[in-house]
Amino acid sequence: AQSNGDQITLTAVAYTGCEFASWVVTSGSLTLNDPSASTITLPLETLNGVVLQPTFTGGEAVASSPILKAVEGGEVRMNLISADNADYIHLSAIALAGYTFAGWSAKTTDGTTIDLSTYGATCDIPLSQIEGAIIIANFTAIDSTNQNPDTDNSNGEFE
Repeated sequence: AQSNGDQITLTAVAYTGCEFASWVVTSGSLTLNDPSASTITLPLETLNGVVLQPTFTGGEAVASSPILKAVEGGEVRMNLISADNADYIHLSAIALAGYTFAGWSAKTTDGTTIDLSTYGATCDIPLSQIEGAIIIANFTAIDSTNQNPDTDNSNGEFE
Protein backbone atom coordinates (compact mmCIF):
# COMPACT_ATOMS: atom_id res chain seq x y z
CA ALA A 1 0.00 0.00 0.00
CA GLN A 2 1.11 3.53 -0.73
CA SER A 3 -0.59 6.71 0.39
CA ASN A 4 -0.30 10.18 -1.05
CA GLY A 5 -2.41 11.73 1.70
CA ASP A 6 -6.02 11.55 0.58
CA GLN A 7 -5.67 8.49 -1.65
CA ILE A 8 -4.29 5.01 -1.02
CA THR A 9 -3.06 2.62 -3.70
CA LEU A 10 -3.21 -1.12 -2.99
CA THR A 11 -1.40 -3.65 -5.16
CA ALA A 12 -1.97 -7.40 -4.87
CA VAL A 13 1.15 -9.43 -5.65
CA ALA A 14 0.67 -13.08 -6.58
CA TYR A 15 2.99 -15.83 -5.40
CA THR A 16 4.83 -17.94 -7.98
CA GLY A 17 2.35 -20.12 -9.87
CA CYS A 18 -0.68 -18.04 -8.90
CA GLU A 19 -2.63 -15.23 -10.56
CA PHE A 20 -4.58 -12.40 -9.01
CA ALA A 21 -8.36 -12.98 -9.25
CA SER A 22 -10.12 -10.11 -7.48
CA TRP A 23 -10.46 -7.94 -4.39
CA VAL A 24 -13.14 -9.02 -1.92
CA VAL A 25 -14.60 -6.80 0.81
CA THR A 26 -14.55 -9.07 3.88
CA SER A 27 -15.68 -6.47 6.41
CA GLY A 28 -17.39 -3.12 6.17
CA SER A 29 -19.08 -1.50 3.20
CA LEU A 30 -17.30 -0.58 -0.01
CA THR A 31 -18.14 -0.87 -3.71
CA LEU A 32 -15.17 -1.28 -6.03
CA ASN A 33 -15.41 -0.04 -9.63
CA ASP A 34 -13.15 -2.82 -10.91
CA PRO A 35 -12.48 -5.53 -8.30
CA SER A 36 -10.54 -7.55 -10.90
CA ALA A 37 -7.78 -4.90 -11.18
CA SER A 38 -4.72 -5.97 -9.15
CA THR A 39 -3.90 -2.32 -8.37
CA ILE A 40 -6.63 -0.06 -7.05
CA THR A 41 -6.58 3.52 -5.78
CA LEU A 42 -9.24 4.66 -3.35
CA PRO A 43 -10.01 7.72 -1.24
CA LEU A 44 -8.58 7.01 2.20
CA GLU A 45 -11.84 7.89 3.98
CA THR A 46 -13.72 5.08 2.13
CA LEU A 47 -11.55 2.49 3.90
CA ASN A 48 -12.73 3.35 7.41
CA GLY A 49 -13.92 0.06 8.91
CA VAL A 50 -13.26 -1.84 5.65
CA VAL A 51 -11.10 -4.94 5.23
CA LEU A 52 -10.11 -5.79 1.65
CA GLN A 53 -8.74 -9.20 0.78
CA PRO A 54 -7.01 -10.05 -2.49
CA THR A 55 -7.92 -13.48 -3.90
CA PHE A 56 -5.80 -15.61 -6.20
CA THR A 57 -6.16 -18.61 -8.50
CA GLY A 58 -3.63 -21.26 -9.39
CA GLY A 59 -0.89 -22.72 -7.31
CA GLU A 60 -0.61 -26.35 -6.50
CA ALA A 61 -1.52 -28.06 -3.25
CA VAL A 62 1.47 -29.72 -1.68
CA ALA A 63 0.64 -33.37 -0.93
CA SER A 64 3.76 -34.17 1.05
CA SER A 65 4.09 -30.72 2.51
CA PRO A 66 5.55 -29.79 5.83
CA ILE A 67 3.16 -28.56 8.47
CA LEU A 68 3.25 -24.77 8.63
CA LYS A 69 2.16 -22.45 11.34
CA ALA A 70 2.87 -18.97 12.56
CA VAL A 71 3.28 -17.81 16.11
CA GLU A 72 1.55 -14.64 17.30
CA GLY A 73 2.16 -11.63 15.09
CA GLY A 74 1.73 -12.93 11.58
CA GLU A 75 0.78 -15.65 9.16
CA VAL A 76 2.55 -17.94 6.73
CA ARG A 77 1.63 -18.92 3.19
CA MET A 78 3.15 -21.46 0.85
CA ASN A 79 2.90 -23.13 -2.51
CA LEU A 80 4.91 -25.74 -4.38
CA ILE A 81 7.14 -24.70 -7.25
CA SER A 82 9.47 -26.66 -9.50
CA ALA A 83 12.77 -25.34 -10.82
CA ASP A 84 16.02 -26.93 -11.97
CA ASN A 85 14.42 -30.41 -11.90
CA ALA A 86 13.64 -30.12 -8.18
CA ASP A 87 10.59 -29.24 -6.05
CA TYR A 88 10.66 -26.31 -3.65
CA ILE A 89 8.28 -24.92 -1.06
CA HIS A 90 7.81 -21.19 -1.64
CA LEU A 91 7.22 -19.67 1.81
CA SER A 92 6.10 -16.18 2.72
CA ALA A 93 5.93 -15.01 6.32
CA ILE A 94 3.61 -12.01 6.59
CA ALA A 95 3.97 -9.87 9.71
CA LEU A 96 0.93 -8.10 11.11
CA ALA A 97 1.07 -4.43 12.07
CA GLY A 98 3.28 -4.03 15.12
CA TYR A 99 5.41 -7.13 14.42
CA THR A 100 8.45 -8.05 12.37
CA PHE A 101 9.57 -11.40 10.98
CA ALA A 102 12.14 -13.02 13.29
CA GLY A 103 13.04 -16.18 11.38
CA TRP A 104 11.97 -19.74 10.67
CA SER A 105 12.27 -22.69 13.05
CA ALA A 106 11.74 -26.30 12.01
CA LYS A 107 11.81 -29.82 13.42
CA THR A 108 11.20 -33.23 11.91
CA THR A 109 8.62 -35.56 13.42
CA ASP A 110 11.41 -37.34 15.34
CA GLY A 111 12.47 -34.01 16.94
CA THR A 112 15.56 -33.28 14.83
CA THR A 113 16.08 -29.53 14.38
CA ILE A 114 16.47 -28.26 10.81
CA ASP A 115 18.58 -25.12 10.39
CA LEU A 116 16.63 -22.55 8.36
CA SER A 117 18.56 -19.51 9.63
CA THR A 118 19.76 -18.58 6.13
CA TYR A 119 16.23 -18.18 4.77
CA GLY A 120 14.40 -14.84 4.78
CA ALA A 121 10.71 -14.05 5.17
CA THR A 122 10.08 -14.95 1.50
CA CYS A 123 12.12 -17.91 0.32
CA ASP A 124 12.25 -21.13 -1.68
CA ILE A 125 13.37 -24.16 0.36
CA PRO A 126 14.08 -27.54 -1.29
CA LEU A 127 11.20 -29.89 -0.43
CA SER A 128 13.69 -32.70 0.19
CA GLN A 129 15.19 -30.65 3.05
CA ILE A 130 11.92 -30.12 4.94
CA GLU A 131 9.49 -32.82 3.81
CA GLY A 132 7.23 -33.78 6.70
CA ALA A 133 8.77 -31.20 9.06
CA ILE A 134 6.98 -28.71 11.25
CA ILE A 135 8.00 -25.21 10.12
CA ILE A 136 7.15 -22.20 12.24
CA ALA A 137 7.28 -18.55 11.20
CA ASN A 138 8.40 -16.53 14.21
CA PHE A 139 7.57 -12.86 14.75
CA THR A 140 8.72 -10.25 17.26
CA ALA A 141 6.64 -7.35 18.55
CA ILE A 142 7.93 -3.92 17.53
CA ASP A 143 8.27 -1.31 20.24
CA SER A 144 5.18 0.87 19.62
CA THR A 145 7.17 4.07 20.15
CA ASN A 146 9.13 3.29 16.96
CA GLN A 147 6.18 2.63 14.66
CA ASN A 148 5.34 5.06 11.91
CA PRO A 149 2.01 4.31 10.18
CA ASP A 150 3.19 6.16 7.07
CA THR A 151 6.11 3.77 6.55
CA ASP A 152 4.80 0.61 8.23
CA ASN A 153 5.18 -2.23 5.68
CA SER A 154 3.84 -4.99 7.88
CA ASN A 155 0.73 -5.86 5.84
CA GLY A 156 -1.62 -4.98 8.70
CA GLU A 157 -5.26 -4.10 8.26
CA PHE A 158 -6.43 -0.52 7.84
CA GLU A 159 -9.01 0.96 10.15
